[in-house]
Amino acid sequence: MLIVKPSSVSVALPFSSIWFGTHLREKTFRAASLLRYCSIFRVRRIMVILDGGNPTQHGELKDVFEYLLLPPYLKAEMGLKPHLRYVGLAPPIKIPIHTVSKNPQEASLEPVRKASVIRVERERLFLNAGFRLQTVAPHRGGLQIGDHVYVKVIGLQGKVVLTELVDPLSLDKIYLEPKIEFIDVDDVGERLPDDLFKVELTRSGEPSLRIVRNPPNKEIIFFVGNQKMDPEDFLAVKFDIKIRLLPEQGVETIRSEEALLIALSQTAWILD
Repeated sequence: MLIVKPSSVSVALPFSSIWFGTHLREKTFRAASLLRYCSIFRVRRIMVILDGGNPTQHGELKDVFEYLLLPPYLKAEMGLKPHLRYVGLAPPIKIPIHTVSKNPQEASLEPVRKASVIRVERERLFLNAGFRLQTVAPHRGGLQIGDHVYVKVIGLQGKVVLTELVDPLSLDKIYLEPKIEFIDVDDVGERLPDDLFKVELTRSGEPSLRIVRNPPNKEIIFFVGNQKMDPEDFLAVKFDIKIRLLPEQGVETIRSEEALLIALSQTAWILD
């Protein structure tokens, strides 16, 4: 199990820069690549700004992200959906909860794993935690069948795996997965916490080295524009800084996923 420090960066991406094109495979691979880039750099939150598309298309992207973030033993829960046709061909995310052991004894040495509630009784929960053996945890109110929880394996009792529920907020030294939010383009300004350092990525503005040399004492959130406009052109957000990623670029345009990868790689060394 890979243990890393908590993330201190978030990203905001327009829906129209992720889920576009005529071929489902292209859209799936783009979404998977973005998710993998964010996971590599321990991004805490991905804000998808709904600047286009329709509810059906928004749901397709949500399902792709959800499928890719599930550990292998929970993916079957998603069922067979037409828009998930190519997720198996996309690059795997491989965050720590995807690489846990299938052996309960080995798993007891791991700090956490993700599980799904498959049955609820008065005093205990029955879980799918990736073992061939029955897995249980003490019941906690408010949970129902299909809910996802984090658990720690505490032992074996015969052929039953014993686990306990873990509060993800207590796992401050383990990167679990990015939290994904879908927000309407008109609501972004109202939904942003005040304690974020808001960075607009553009082809103009100050050199990105300014952030590296003088890092803010706030969590950074990078805003990426869509195919036609910079973030300031369609978002009611007061940015703390506008930066350009490269002094000179060798191609006509830098794609959204490429801009994000450059920004994250340039600031990775200043993150807590």
